[in-house]
Amino acid sequence: MRMICSLVAAVVLAGSHQAVAQQQIEWKQVVNSPKGAGLPAGVHAAILGIAPGDDYERVKQIAEDLAKEDREYDYHVKNNDVHRALVRDTQVRFDIPIPGSGSITATYHRRIEIARNLKGSAREAIYDNIDIYFSAPSSGNQVSSISRRMLYHNVNDQPRISEIIGSLRSTFGYSGQYVEESGLKKIMFQYDGGKPVMTRNPILSRCERWTARVIQQVDLPSINKVGNCDVVYEATFKPGLSSDHAYELTFFLSDNERAKANVTADYNFFQQYVNSLKGKARSAPKL
Repeated sequence: MRMICSLVAAVVLAGSHQAVAQQQIEWKQVVNSPKGAGLPAGVHAAILGIAPGDDYERVKQIAEDLAKEDREYDYHVKNNDVHRALVRDTQVRFDIPIPGSGSITATYHRRIEIARNLKGSAREAIYDNIDIYFSAPSSGNQVSSISRRMLYHNVNDQPRISEIIGSLRSTFGYSGQYVEESGLKKIMFQYDGGKPVMTRNPILSRCERWTARVIQQVDLPSINKVGNCDVVYEATFKPGLSSDHAYELTFFLSDNERAKANVTADYNFFQQYVNSLKGKARSAPKL
């Protein structure tokens, strides 16, 4: 069974799908990777307080609190559309075929997206979008990666790039990998076995971005393919008012070794679960 989840039935917004009269998988957590395992002691990597390894329930509460900072939050509450306009909680649902027994349905929270318009110094809002991806409940429904994109249309709101880079270097405890290309400024902090990775040339290492997709064994070799991208934090700046003012900011944080361990655990859980159901079907007496 090379691809346990090759047949994806649907991806739905939480609460928007109807329950179906079909057997549901009984989740059981089989692995719990400790937070910060791929980072040096004392280094904490997070975006808006959300870190790889945080579970869904904790992040859900943080997302609700972040949504309250939207400049029109009260309006969305009044119109009862907070979870459509500001916080989008996406579940993945798929059917796992069981030969001779039909199929079993698995559902879990895979993604939370927060789309905010923050108050600026004038009429223009500061656009802020946060994406968080999770593993399946068999690996703790943990955060695998977080991304954030911000747009500052009003020049008076645009932050200093040098100040942000200075703060990041202080957080991660080393200078990171910095490059300017195609009109953008980029800095990346990369760890291999808990140690910072530097490059000799002024180019960034090639670390693949990983977001939790459908759980497939075929994905495993592509996660941290080179093996030195255990944890990666990348920030990209598009200058605005000046070369040191940011019109657009993007941040991306991924714990690739955690993702690999979690996908492995999730795949093995599904495989063992299906095999156990097959065994029960074979041992059932004929009536």
